[in-house]
Amino acid sequence: AHLRAQFVPHYYQVLPNLDLSIPIGFGRDLLGHTSAHAPYDGSNDFDIGVKAVYRSVWKADITYTAFLGATDYQALADRDFLMAHIAYSF
Repeated sequence: AHLRAQFVPHYYQVLPNLDLSIPIGFGRDLLGHTSAHAPYDGSNDFDIGVKAVYRSVWKADITYTAFLGATDYQALADRDFLMAHIAYSF
């Protein structure tokens, strides 16, 4: 079982035609096993990002994710990642 919480404050018209939001999330595995059959109770992840919408046609976001927990339980504890996305619609 996995528990996930996310808080997303929105800031409208930060600049003319620009809206921002800052998603902050936390996840925790409560019970179960990994594909290697090791228990993963106690593996956690944390993410924070910035999302921007400009004139309703440009959308961009960047998110940083950190994996937390002992390496016995969190197979990804030795790595974090950064994800970026940009889109234009017409």
